[in-house]
Formats: sequence, C-alpha cells, structure tokens
Amino acid sequence: MVIRYMGDLVAICHSQWQAQEFKARIAEWLAPRGLTFNEGKTRVVHIDDGYDFLGTRHPQMTPP
Repeated sequence: MVIRYMGDLVAICHSQWQAQEFKARIAEWLAPRGLTFNEGKTRVVHIDDGYDFLGTRHPQMTPP
C-alpha cells in the first residue's frame, strides 16, 4: 500500500526486501526527472516501530 501526499509518501510492504526493492524502483523513476530521495528523511522501518509522516507520529500498527 502506498500513501502519498504531494512529494511525500509511505509505502507499507510485506518485507524489508520488498521495501528496499520499492525504494530502488522509485529512485530509478525519479532519476531521469532530476529528482532524488532526501536521504536524511528517507527510512525503512518495521511497522511495529511506528513512523513519522507529515509531522505526525503513527504508532505501531499491530497489537503488542
């Protein structure tokens, strides 16, 4: 699942490998357009750790 707002996005993947593959494919799409990820803001995290998106903290998505 991909959640996108303007130039920001969250991709929810089934595995770390899938997340890294998604990031690589998006980077390939961005490159010919002269765009790159902001590596200071781009992270791959486990959903259980929660994540920040658009200035809001989204806590873990699965029950403890």
